[in-house]
Amino acid sequence: MPKNKNDQIAAIFDLDGTLLDTLPSLIAAANETMRLMGLPGFGDETVVTFVGMGWRVFVDRMMDAAGIADPKTIKLAQEIYLETFTRMSSYHVTPFPGIYELLVSLKEAGLKIAVVTNKSDKLTSGVMRDAFPQGYELFDILRGAKRFVPLKPDPTATFDVLKQLNASPEKSFFIGDSDIDILTGKACGMHTVGVRWGYRDASELAALNPDLLANTPEEVGHFILKTIRT
Repeated sequence: MPKNKNDQIAAIFDLDGTLLDTLPSLIAAANETMRLMGLPGFGDETVVTFVGMGWRVFVDRMMDAAGIADPKTIKLAQEIYLETFTRMSSYHVTPFPGIYELLVSLKEAGLKIAVVTNKSDKLTSGVMRDAFPQGYELFDILRGAKRFVPLKPDPTATFDVLKQLNASPEKSFFIGDSDIDILTGKACGMHTVGVRWGYRDASELAALNPDLLANTPEEVGHFILKTIRT
């Protein structure tokens, strides 16, 4: 047990594109929404460009890609998508290869493990429980988007999680697949790790100079464990 406040070390992960391959659920919900509205759907590569800033921005980007600017139509799309995605949020969602092993290794080393995501807080716990039926207990905190709390890259939610974990920002790590995650970690004064297996081009991450740009979860584990032992 730590002797002083903020003696803990935390590894805080993004969710979509970092821990979990959630793209099948996002594609399915987007195209089901468009079908229900009598509109053509999108290809997988297009849906990827909608991801990262929560469901409202996701729908706004859908409508923009469809050439729709009418506020009433956009509001209808938001209502349909929210209902649709609530039903489909775990559709074909799986952890990326090596993630479970990474989490176990960090937990065994004494780190606190948390998630900070722009996915709705109401859905985050269920999606994680479905994806990690035998590893859900590895997570100390799951934090999704909440009303009146700004989304990442604003550091508010992440600072709150660090405080709850009694974790030192400068000793802790933020791991994610997008510029949003690197900016969040930097805003908190954390070590930052960008992962190449997610939904963003590696050049986008490299431009922000994360402490590590990893090809595999194993690389992430080696970096974190080496850093905390030096």
